[in-house]
Amino acid sequence: MQLSLFERPEPLLGAFEHPNLRLGTASWNYPGWRGLVYDEPGLAAYSAHPLFRCVALDRNFYGPLSEAEYAGYAAQVPANFRFLVKAPRALVDPASAHYLDAPWALENFLEPARRGLGSSLGLAHFFFPPARHDDFRAFFGRLLEVGCEVSYEVRQKLVCDLPALNRVWNVFPGMDWPQPEKGGVRVVRWTLRPSAPEVPWNLKTAAHRYLPFSALRDPDVETRRRIADQVLDWLGQGLPVWVLVNNKAEGCAPLSLRMLTEELALRSS
Repeated sequence: MQLSLFERPEPLLGAFEHPNLRLGTASWNYPGWRGLVYDEPGLAAYSAHPLFRCVALDRNFYGPLSEAEYAGYAAQVPANFRFLVKAPRALVDPASAHYLDAPWALENFLEPARRGLGSSLGLAHFFFPPARHDDFRAFFGRLLEVGCEVSYEVRQKLVCDLPALNRVWNVFPGMDWPQPEKGGVRVVRWTLRPSAPEVPWNLKTAAHRYLPFSALRDPDVETRRRIADQVLDWLGQGLPVWVLVNNKAEGCAPLSLRMLTEELALRSS
């Protein structure tokens, strides 16, 4: 039977709350979430739901957004809501003419995002593909001059240390747990199950298995417990924590987060 966010009393949605904790998903527009999150898909309805205090804005990855487009998103969310904005692919694709191009990043990504989103800009996020061993220090040194909070995500071992940046813990097959702790903000991106229910296992096969993303098809209790333990440890240190979950982690990101709040409440009691 499909589990719904509204099948239990509303207070259950606040099974665990903390001022330093932000929970959110990878994007927000999924018809399969009707009756779980909203009546009709939309950012305003998503951001009004008490479970969510952030979201990943992935659209920018496929092409830079304008300041006006960012401002349109900011106008739809509450004042305490934040975006993790994924950097354009042109900046992280080694085949691109703008790979690690700091001036282009400032003009076409960080400045428009900062001006358009204003205080709603939480993290400017860079995802780098596997098998790269470049030195990112000069690139990120320029970006930090803007004053934005920057995070980065890798699926390989870096050859350089980036202590001033927020390294995302990527929950994904083949990644070590735990991963190095970097920066002043702790971010978890739960993208896929660490242990695949079938082989080959990747984002495409997971999407095929889990569409329309309306139910927990493969509950991953062990991963949820490990995330909860780590989140509580960080919160206990007084650190701000973000947890962003993909539908492809268990089948339905909102339900994954709802279950995570229950795990957090259980382990903190």
